[in-house]
Amino acid sequence: MSDKYPELNLTDEAFSKLDIPKFVESNKNLNAAIKNTNAHLNEIYNQVQATNGAVFKREVEKHEALLQIAENTRGIKEIVSLVREGNEINHKTFELIQQLQTIMTAQTPQEGETILREVINTANQANEDFETIQTLIGYGKMLFKLVFPDV
Repeated sequence: MSDKYPELNLTDEAFSKLDIPKFVESNKNLNAAIKNTNAHLNEIYNQVQATNGAVFKREVEKHEALLQIAENTRGIKEIVSLVREGNEINHKTFELIQQLQTIMTAQTPQEGETILREVINTANQANEDFETIQTLIGYGKMLFKLVFPDV
């Protein structure tokens, strides 16, 4: 009887009953099963590594995309400010055009000239650009000529 493994009682009789070829065959089968299991585990490990690599790559791409979005949206406040400023300028120009159209309601050429001068003065005070002022003057003169062709 073995002191190390008391449950094993390998007497000469028990040892003689041991089927060595069957034991060797079982051992080969066990070794083959272990090799197959190890190969399968290696395959799973490689798949996990590939998946982790893809996840990491995707995370890096997300991070880069977020950085690009932050870069692209950095100037939005300035753009909004410029759009508001442009809208104010357009609104002022529209008001000047509306004032010019009141030339058509003028009863006399002097009243029409007064309206035209007021619009030009308002445009100058509003710091309209030169091209806008020239366009407004041209439009005002055209309206004046339509209403008072003889003057």
